[in-house]
Amino acid sequence: MNPSLVFILVTIFLDAVGIGLVFPILPSLLKEHASDPQAATRMFGWFISLYALMQFLASPVLGALSDRFGRRPVLLLSLVGAGIDYLIMANTSSLFILFLGRIVAGLTGASMTVASSYVSDTSNDSNRASRFGYVNAAFGLGFVVGPAVGGWLGATFSTHAPFLAAAIMNLTNVAFGLFVLRESLPKEKRRRVAFSSLNPFRSLAWALRMPAVRPGLVVLFLSFLAGHVPPSIWAIYTGERYGWDTRAVGLSLSAYGICMTFSQAVLTGRLTTLLGERRTIGFGLATLVACFAGFGLAPYGWMIFPLLMVDSVASISGPVMQAQVSGHIPQANQGELQGTIVSLMSLASMLTPLLATQLHATFSAPEPPFGLQIPGIAFFAGAVLFLAAAVVHVSGNPASGSCAKGLSTPPSTPH
Repeated sequence: MNPSLVFILVTIFLDAVGIGLVFPILPSLLKEHASDPQAATRMFGWFISLYALMQFLASPVLGALSDRFGRRPVLLLSLVGAGIDYLIMANTSSLFILFLGRIVAGLTGASMTVASSYVSDTSNDSNRASRFGYVNAAFGLGFVVGPAVGGWLGATFSTHAPFLAAAIMNLTNVAFGLFVLRESLPKEKRRRVAFSSLNPFRSLAWALRMPAVRPGLVVLFLSFLAGHVPPSIWAIYTGERYGWDTRAVGLSLSAYGICMTFSQAVLTGRLTTLLGERRTIGFGLATLVACFAGFGLAPYGWMIFPLLMVDSVASISGPVMQAQVSGHIPQANQGELQGTIVSLMSLASMLTPLLATQLHATFSAPEPPFGLQIPGIAFFAGAVLFLAAAVVHVSGNPASGSCAKGLSTPPSTPH
């Protein structure tokens, strides 16, 4: 594996570590500013959604800019911005500054957009699915390290210590990238970017007009909506229902990261070869429906761990679907497509935290609607969304073949 691809995987790994470091301690941090548990839960949802909103607005911009100027400069600048943001958040006790920091992090959150474009640039039909599996494996491995370390730092030192650790890692990675990262998009394949292409909704409209990728994008979006339920509610849900502290929350997320790393790195390519892309995706979505129902029903904390193992295997449907979609788009437009996919992910991660935290706060309150306390209601909602994704996948019929099939020229792409 060449050093540049290693850097991309390290970048994705550190991005996951940075996210994982802060997730176990965010509820405790926000409780310092909230009057009651329900208020802290709702504030947590807004905190996550603000980041996602900024990323939704910025991702197509950064993806399109990487199509114009190359992947390397956009990726490195985004990592610098993330490092500075974490430094600010590590040194403030102001709730306003914490929310402002989320805005900066969202605006500079180009790592996944540009990294995915880089992987697609350097892949072909024979290895694209497995390489996207490596991408997800790197992200999963980050969740092995991040939550465990973040939970330990938060419990041992302070709720601000994980932010400092994330800043150090991001800025160190910038120095690494300056030496090893090579540009993956040749100058002759770059394109000019019209101002209108920076509109995230226009980019979405362009992608959704292509019959070859439209069903896959709808399935991805529904899966993103459902998949963001656990990070939106995990620390709060397990703390309230099972009495887990930040260490236990971090360890559970790390256990999931271990399982996901194995699944994405080892099983993605093999199951895709054995079952084919469509059956692999269908298997994953159906299994995720069952897992999320299990999360919501499990009365004891130990039951979560076998469910996490099964969930991690089912998650291989994500990279397979992304590889299937990206295989229909030419290299010159991969930045815009990957930006569109990350925009869908960001839109989902903006909507789901609000839905999940509102549902949880409402149905775990001392006096819930109709007298029904349903602590797992957010996971039940996630199961319904995965079921809807499975229905769309079964009823849809994505075209196969070369990237030219179903491709219409982006309205904002003068060559």
